[in-house]
Amino acid sequence: MTSKSKKIWLWIACVVFLVQFVVVLVLLLAPGKGPGFSPVDLSRHTNGVLHTSWLPNEDPGNNLATLPTGRQEFGGVVFDVQGLIQLQGQCWVKRRYVLPEKVAGMPVRRACRRVHILHANSGFGDPPGTTVASLVLHYADGGQAELEIQHRVNVLDFWDYKGQMPADPKTVIAWSGESPATVRRGLGVRLCRTTFENPQPRKRVETIDYVSAMAGSAPFLVALTVE
Repeated sequence: MTSKSKKIWLWIACVVFLVQFVVVLVLLLAPGKGPGFSPVDLSRHTNGVLHTSWLPNEDPGNNLATLPTGRQEFGGVVFDVQGLIQLQGQCWVKRRYVLPEKVAGMPVRRACRRVHILHANSGFGDPPGTTVASLVLHYADGGQAELEIQHRVNVLDFWDYKGQMPADPKTVIAWSGESPATVRRGLGVRLCRTTFENPQPRKRVETIDYVSAMAGSAPFLVALTVE
């Protein structure tokens, strides 16, 4: 092989390497493709909208209208934000709001190591450590696992009362914004991102239920992603 031929083949090899590098980089940076995040489609389960209050007889300005929608990253996790699932709680029972105590069958249909949720609490604030909701994982073999959500541990009220932080190290305040209702009171709104480890990571998770503990407050779920 001549010196000129060697240079040509070296140039071709460099071009191929650069193309492969760019392809890998694009795949890694693509939304929802990086660390294996799989946002769950909750569109068939939502019972609340973001642009106005989703609760009967509430101030229309008590909303999450400033929350970005679609595929977004919050707290280092990619979520698909479309609406929300509001569960029942004693605070809303007293006001005769008709809300579900349980929303079942959120589709997963894959094995996963972690379950990430974007969520908050509403209504009367329970004492710290009170279980307000749970996620029930249904495995393909018929087994199940329950993951508890506790007030001031894994979740906070969506009104941003300053000085409150979740006690769970795997829960962070992932988004902060404002609403007309909170601005009038000098407050903001917020959502938490909580990460749960799947106790059976090798088993296929068919569906997940979101269940209220019927405590004083009423939790809501904005998005769910498995990893």
